[in-house]
Amino acid sequence: MNRVLLIKRNNIRFQNKVSNAARVLDRIIVEPSATSWVKVNTDDSSVGLPGIAAIGGIFRDHRDEFLGAFSQNIGRQNAHSAEFHVVMFTIEKHMI
Repeated sequence: MNRVLLIKRNNIRFQNKVSNAARVLDRIIVEPSATSWVKVNTDDSSVGLPGIAAIGGIFRDHRDEFLGAFSQNIGRQNAHSAEFHVVMFTIEKHMI
């Protein structure tokens, strides 16, 4: 399922092919996490190599209730470093 979305996105970016976004969105299913688990959705962005970068995320419980969110400017980073930062920040935030 995620692979389909990734392929569609990469086709747009690297092959200049526009896909039917409605078909892709029909395949995305959001499922609640297991009882007592916390679900975290994160994202990061870096503009340039390295460039200005930021991270963000949202925490939800097994009922899909909002538990908290974060966003942070992380200075000048490349894309891989931004990925690392968002993972580490998420782990540190959840451990507190």
